[in-house]
Amino acid sequence: MSKYFRGGFSNNSIPERWESYKSMGRQIPGTRFIAFKVPLRETIMQKVRHAEWFCPRTLMDHCVNLGLVVDLTNTSRYYDPQVFISQGIEYAKLFTEGKIIPRNNNVYKFFNVVNNFLKQNKDNEKLIGVHCTHGLNRTGYMICRYMIQQLRIPSDQAIADYNSARGHAQERENYLADLRKAEWINEAIPVVSVDVQKGSAITTINPFTSNSPDGTSTSIRRPSLDKYLKGAAKGTGDKKEGASYRARALPAGPVPLGGNKHIDGCRQGSFRGCYDSGAFSGTCECVVSVTLIKGQCAHF
Repeated sequence: MSKYFRGGFSNNSIPERWESYKSMGRQIPGTRFIAFKVPLRETIMQKVRHAEWFCPRTLMDHCVNLGLVVDLTNTSRYYDPQVFISQGIEYAKLFTEGKIIPRNNNVYKFFNVVNNFLKQNKDNEKLIGVHCTHGLNRTGYMICRYMIQQLRIPSDQAIADYNSARGHAQERENYLADLRKAEWINEAIPVVSVDVQKGSAITTINPFTSNSPDGTSTSIRRPSLDKYLKGAAKGTGDKKEGASYRARALPAGPVPLGGNKHIDGCRQGSFRGCYDSGAFSGTCECVVSVTLIKGQCAHF
């Protein structure tokens, strides 16, 4: 049984409002992220009446190139992560409380996990799956913050891309306000240890650590983004107050099914094996104007 499994599965209730959200979105353009609501073990799924079946096996069937699952729920009752680990998919558990803005310690653990995975998988196209309970607010905050703080994508662009890919607009105004203020943009990324399990091994990673000649460790800091914060309207990396951001699309082309099989007439993600929810089958826009968020996507 997995290290991350705590306690019994005596609580078999369906998470509140879980049935109201689409199971999963599509890959977020320019990233390897794909967001979804928490997949439920079969004992809980048997009680679901108003939503599609969505358990860990369902997720793996639809996202065949899944390489890592980051679980942000604040409980262990929904599924046993060994289901993923036994299939060679890495798993990281970050207990994250809902409703309040995620603490920086958890945010930087998330950064650690993501950057280490990307470093170890730079020669393949495996995806990073992230979920909380609904796969929307905590998940959206973590992914968007990574896009803003690590990839230097303007806040509203990151939010637009996420909302369009997920098929739902993020709901928590305190999360969105924090992402738009981005007061942490120039913070040094501290060294934070986090366990990631793959197979029978548990690896503790510190991907932001660089060893100096004298054997000490220092945290790596991203270049200053003062220009971004000030909103100077020069260059693509600047934040323009009042600007509108349209969700970006992934490259057009056939959807790969593995081997040489493709679905003709559909668009694909930038990484092979990504589950296409159907959001690319027609026009899909998500325009953000400071506080206005609109999205119309057909998702699984």
